[in-house]
Amino acid sequence: MKNIKYIIGLSFALGLFPACNDSFMERYPEELSEYTFFNTAKDLELYANGFYSDSFHGIIGFLGGNSPYVFRDDCQSDNLADKNYNKLISGDVTTTAGGEGTWNYGPIRSCNFFLEHYQQANCTDAEKNRWAAEIKWWRAHYYFKMVKELGDIPWIGKTLTDISPELYAPRDPRTLVMDSVLADLNFAVKYLPKMSEVPQGRLSWEAACALKARICLFEGTFRKYHTEMKLPDAEKFLRAAAGIADTLITQSNLALYSTGNPDRDYYDMFSLKDVYTSPETILARQNIAERGNTHNISPQITTSQAGMTRSLVDAYLCTDGLPIWKSPNYDGTNYFTEIKNRDPRLLQTMETPGFQWKDKDGKVLRESERPEILQTTTRVCYTATGYLPVKFYQFEGSDNQNDNDFAYMRFGEVLLIYAEAKAELDECQQPDLDKSINLLRQRVGMPDMKIDQLVYDDQTEFAKAGIVLDPLIQEIRRERRVELALEGFRYDDLMRWKAGKIFEKVPVRGLKVQGPEMDYLVKYTTGKFPKIKLDEDGYVYPYYKTRPDEEWVFDETRDYLRAIPAEQLRLNRQLTQNPGWEDFRE
Repeated sequence: MKNIKYIIGLSFALGLFPACNDSFMERYPEELSEYTFFNTAKDLELYANGFYSDSFHGIIGFLGGNSPYVFRDDCQSDNLADKNYNKLISGDVTTTAGGEGTWNYGPIRSCNFFLEHYQQANCTDAEKNRWAAEIKWWRAHYYFKMVKELGDIPWIGKTLTDISPELYAPRDPRTLVMDSVLADLNFAVKYLPKMSEVPQGRLSWEAACALKARICLFEGTFRKYHTEMKLPDAEKFLRAAAGIADTLITQSNLALYSTGNPDRDYYDMFSLKDVYTSPETILARQNIAERGNTHNISPQITTSQAGMTRSLVDAYLCTDGLPIWKSPNYDGTNYFTEIKNRDPRLLQTMETPGFQWKDKDGKVLRESERPEILQTTTRVCYTATGYLPVKFYQFEGSDNQNDNDFAYMRFGEVLLIYAEAKAELDECQQPDLDKSINLLRQRVGMPDMKIDQLVYDDQTEFAKAGIVLDPLIQEIRRERRVELALEGFRYDDLMRWKAGKIFEKVPVRGLKVQGPEMDYLVKYTTGKFPKIKLDEDGYVYPYYKTRPDEEWVFDETRDYLRAIPAEQLRLNRQLTQNPGWEDFRE
């Protein structure tokens, strides 16, 4: 059976889970009585099922169930550029661009309600722990989402009434909250069953390990690089990340998706109709057209105008394993020459000549010949930069018609976490790369990463922003950017690495327009869209109309955290604002 037939639990049906804009501090779960529920193991399962509704899909890559931001999330980074510039990464922000969408204790309140009452169920301890482990996985996920954007927040470990003193408590230290998150994750790792023992799509031991690895890597590197915050125990979290990633690598049945075709496997992995046929998938959103569970990512790709940036395209190595500025095989004359002799993942992530656009029956509708920057009378594919993403593309169709699955967690990320954590601990040796990074490279036929051959690269985005890195860490970060491109990780990565200056120091650019085969780009316009603008070197500048001065600002003292929502500050006078946001108003 492709997908577990989840029941939307009574907790949702009875209104236990408040909407995102409701404050958990103002509601008490009177609708659901612990005396009439929580009696059997089935009750515990039914409650846990409620977390798998559309709110789950909203957390793992979808807004409102059908609007995918899987790839568009990278518009809030240096990976993608939309037609309109992103105000957050340009410094053009107010508190309304802060944490309003992040400050959400409703799901946490629902977790706490369960954890206060599940022990009364008439079932075995193993059954109780199994369902409590799911709930603690969710609680860890929700808290981490808030901490990574807001920093210190109140830790609430119980349901509150309208007279609870915690309603007006100050923020708890980040260290306390993240230690509590780690405790929840450890519980989930201990008691969740293996993937082979649960229906597809259900939380598992592997999902608990992967979430722990992801969160611990974020927290460990954040504490290591944000020295001004004086956060202790960076090494503790990095060791936890490396250790649990190693456990997944050595003790699970997970493996990279590969059919032995390096020119197709990476692309095909993201367009699989049933992603659980891949041994790489740990946790995914599953889509079944027969049940009306579809999405619109293919139409979004072809019409959204979001294009890959010059910076991202330049990050892909040449087939000899060298950066473009060092490889004799690179020709940067224009788009048609620069895509030759490159990491196959580049050609499987963006549209290149020969890419076939198909209908749902597999019929080829058209074949790409050249990049599109403006909408034309014969094509519907266009981008702000000329580099059109095709990762996740399934087939042409109307909105909400695609039904390919989306992996929220995959083994490839675990391999990257392991290598990075070991490198940050200064313990990464060649065998560590061989069982992590080099597996990813071998899938696409790229040369292995060899520690003794690495040298500092002074042309990376980090170097341009004045951030000097060890060559090994530099290359692992490059590999992470390429492997996880357009999967929504990049902004968080730059924040945890304290690399926000990249937004300010590396200009947003698109492809290079040079040579007679590119002339049509600068001549064509429909009147609906402005003619493209080229910089002095011939590269497309997508924001010359909306941000002509290019004076992007990243405030190192402010922008690594978002603003505490003004509404919460008004409700609770004990809450304090994050540094640098005090003078902003709604």
